[in-house]
Parts: sequence; structure tokens; C-alpha cells
Amino acid sequence: MKKKRTGKTGILLMTLGILLVAAAMSLVIFTVLSEKRVAERANVIVSELYELMPRIKQGVSDDRENVMMPMLELDSESFVGIIEVPLYNVKLPVGGAWDPSEYAKYPLRFTGSLYNGSLVIGGYESSGQLGFLESITLTDEVYFTDVMGCRYGYEVAEVYITSDISAESFSRRDSDLVIFAKDPYKSEYTIVILND
Repeated sequence: MKKKRTGKTGILLMTLGILLVAAAMSLVIFTVLSEKRVAERANVIVSELYELMPRIKQGVSDDRENVMMPMLELDSESFVGIIEVPLYNVKLPVGGAWDPSEYAKYPLRFTGSLYNGSLVIGGYESSGQLGFLESITLTDEVYFTDVMGCRYGYEVAEVYITSDISAESFSRRDSDLVIFAKDPYKSEYTIVILND
């Protein structure tokens, strides 16, 4: 009698193990396909933004009284510009407003403005979004083109990992632009400090 129970338990545990492996594989495939769709959609949005922008020109940091960042709307989503990292062949749209309630498809303006050096852009460290941040190094070049067609150049000055992404933690840093990405598997953020 005991052997029959042990045999049934073994079969049940083996079946459960197979189901768990299948579920994990399904999740991996779903994640990869989702990231691919997001990356494809990001490329379409970048192309559409470039078509709507005036001719691209070199932006110059200045002391503007109005630091509000203009936005363009596409398919009921607002964008403040495009972030570009040539070394990693990255061009991503940057959404206009931070929404902590949902997983963002694209990097978003967390706080601040490009025009007074307080812009903070946030997103997720995943393929098709800010996944390149795990490889970015000091002196890499990053460009931000606002929706008015002004392109600003920056250089990576510092890269670090933290669990604090409060606006106060960014404002204490000497930076012209900050990009952060949440690790999808941990409560950690890669922070990239950029200077012009």
C-alpha cells in the first residue's frame, strides 16, 4: 500500500514540475514577444515624431523664463521628445507625463525640464526600452531631441545603482539630464547622470 502511495506522489510531483517548467517557458516567450512589440511600436512613434517636428537643429542651453516642455500627441499619447544613444543604436520616444500606476511602454518624463537642466527620464531596464543602461559607460554620448526639433548632446558623467528614486535624490546631483531604469526583477534602479 505504501509503495502505491509513493508512486502516485512521485507521478503527481513530476507532473507538477513539468507544468511549472511549461509555465515558466510560456512566461519567458510572452515577455520576449511583448518586448519585441514594444520596440517595434517605439520605432514607429519615433518615425512619426520626426515627421511632425520642424527640421532638426542643434539646441543651445539657455536661461528660459518658460521652462515648460512642449508636447506632441500621437494616438492619444503625449511625447516630449526622443532620446538617442548612437553607440547602442537606440532611439526611443519619451512620454510627457509620469504614471506610476502602470508599466510604461516607453521612457517617461519623471520630473523637471530639459530647458533648465532638471529633466529626469524614467523607465524600465528591459529590451525595447532602457535595457541599454546596463551596458552604458562613462563618456558615452546621449542625445535628446525635443518636439520643437532642437537636439541637445550629453555625455555620461556617472552611473550608479540605488533603491531611492525620489525627486530630492536627483536634485542633489550635479547634472543636466538624469535617466533612470527600474530593474524588472529587483527593487533597484540604474541611474545615469549626464552633463552637456
